[in-house]
Amino acid sequence: MRHLSTAAALLLPATAFAHAGYDQVGGFGAGLAHPFAGLDHMVAMVALGLWAPTLGGRETPAVPAAFLAGMIAAWLLGVVEPARSLAAIGVFVSAVLLPIAVGAGLRMPVVGAVVVAALIGVLHGHAHGDEIPAGRNLTLYAAGFLMSAAALLALGYGVATAAMRMGRAWLVRVLSGGAVVALLYGALF
Repeated sequence: MRHLSTAAALLLPATAFAHAGYDQVGGFGAGLAHPFAGLDHMVAMVALGLWAPTLGGRETPAVPAAFLAGMIAAWLLGVVEPARSLAAIGVFVSAVLLPIAVGAGLRMPVVGAVVVAALIGVLHGHAHGDEIPAGRNLTLYAAGFLMSAAALLALGYGVATAAMRMGRAWLVRVLSGGAVVALLYGALF
């Protein structure tokens, strides 16, 4: 399965990734815009937000928090040691697999989900760090992309929480399936 996912990601056009063409960016606005620049970031972050409340328990906010912590830690690594293609492929694969997992109703202990979220955050954070050129305001850029990432995670989390409170947990699965379709459609066209 891992090889199939990697092969599929390599065959998709580079325009599907939010990590190309940012050679001359920097600052708060660029960081704020970056997660919205491609479907891969948006889908993965919203899907992770959708998934967390379905796990049950009071600790579910730790899942998106772990994503943000992993993202900022790896962002620092990405600034000093870029690995563009590997990070971009990892982000895309996470954007496909997360909604599939949510749609399939994947359940695991919150501790396991925290680890998964942190690892996915590492992929996204490294991709963000890859793209900030030397001499730009790293702090403002990081603040911008953290704010956008938190907003996307909160959107998914809020929608899932509301759907579950209304007894419509099936809606979370439908939304995650739609995210996969949107991601693949955007990558192909």
